Amino acid sequence: MFLPSNRETKEFALTKLSLALTGTAIALLLWSTGNIAWSALQRQEFFRLIEASLFAALAGFLVYGNLCYQVARLGRLQRFEAHRASRAADDMASCFGADTPGLTILVPSYREEISVIRQTLLSAALQEYPNKRVVLLLDDPPAPKTRQDQQALWAARGLPFDLYALLASPYR
Repeated sequence: MFLPSNRETKEFALTKLSLALTGTAIALLLWSTGNIAWSALQRQEFFRLIEASLFAALAGFLVYGNLCYQVARLGRLQRFEAHRASRAADDMASCFGADTPGLTILVPSYREEISVIRQTLLSAALQEYPNKRVVLLLDDPPAPKTRQDQQALWAARGLPFDLYALLASPYR
């Protein structure tokens, strides 16, 4: 089970405290501007009534933004507190079963940049599925006419081997 650290517990408490302070500030804002607006209305000072109303609206928008941030922060902290790290082997066995069907991930490429191909292959290779195979399909012309196209083709052909070497050690 995941136990929150001391820092996360403090953040949780501070976020709840700031929500309480913001709620108090909202109540005080409504009370004071309400009194000002009510007295202006009784004295028929319409300019002062409009001024108090505009102030309350502008301050209300600011406080609303603050509340949205704090509630989102509280939700984030609650999700972090409830999170538990998974053990990939146990979770995969329970999710997929013992005899999962094979999965081939086909990554097509036609004159793509090497960085795009690398990122796509890494994304496919790092998917959590027990019986998968990642295949790069190069649709580039087999005999490029320019030196730049030839270099790009050879770099794309060598990329799967580079990624295999990169991921071999963590796989073991």
